[in-house]
Amino acid sequence: MIPTYDAIEFKGLMQGGSTRPWQVTILENEVPVSYVVKLYDQVNNEQNCTVFKECVCSRLAREFDLETPDAALINFTPAFIASLPASLQAILPQKDPRLKFATRLVQPPYQNYSPALGESFLKSYDIATIYAFDNLILNVDRRIDKPNMFFKDGNVLLIDHELTLTTAQNAENAILGNRPWSHFYQNHLFFKELKEMDHLQRDGSFDGFSYYLRDLIDFDLLDEIVDQLMECDHPVQAYVPIKRYLCQAQQKQAQFVQLIEDTLQ
Repeated sequence: MIPTYDAIEFKGLMQGGSTRPWQVTILENEVPVSYVVKLYDQVNNEQNCTVFKECVCSRLAREFDLETPDAALINFTPAFIASLPASLQAILPQKDPRLKFATRLVQPPYQNYSPALGESFLKSYDIATIYAFDNLILNVDRRIDKPNMFFKDGNVLLIDHELTLTTAQNAENAILGNRPWSHFYQNHLFFKELKEMDHLQRDGSFDGFSYYLRDLIDFDLLDEIVDQLMECDHPVQAYVPIKRYLCQAQQKQAQFVQLIEDTLQ
């Protein structure tokens, strides 16, 4: 289950992001903790199941042993809304009123991704796993100009997975029909670096990802997320095609990984 909290205090607007996230305080075991809340337009969430996709990808990342900040669903209570400045209260009618996706604020010190830092922190199998994972979730939003990745305490943390899993049907067709992979992989943060490696450098880099996909991941985890979000009246109509695609990628793991490797030829 994704934990649910009530927001008790507005701390400020965060920099960047199409949703201009809010930093709020919640109580976790009676201890104040800061979370970063995304406020999606209701139409966007209704059409794209954005909260569902964020919840799914945050959970899947951890299933592949990739670190992400703790996820939560945040409730804006009437008391919290009444405490907001009028300018912020005026924004809320344009936003989805249901529970909001949020992640725990990563406290400094941390370092934003840069190629130089990447060389220090990441091995070839690390970037191959992240590249393969982003292809699996059809992520179009981890680019050179927007890495959505930072380093803290020697670890890599991945954030922002709202622009994912939109073209699941096309991806499933590629797996089933042995068609070329049509996901926009060329813009990925690590595409050029992986492509420029020679065969020996890249050999075996996807083995870890393959092992997790083939033997460790249980995509029934989506069912638990769907049940929880349905109780909150969140749209989840994307669930069936997304789960079907992910299960096909798992069942035909060798073909899927070969599609990913072929993008680098």
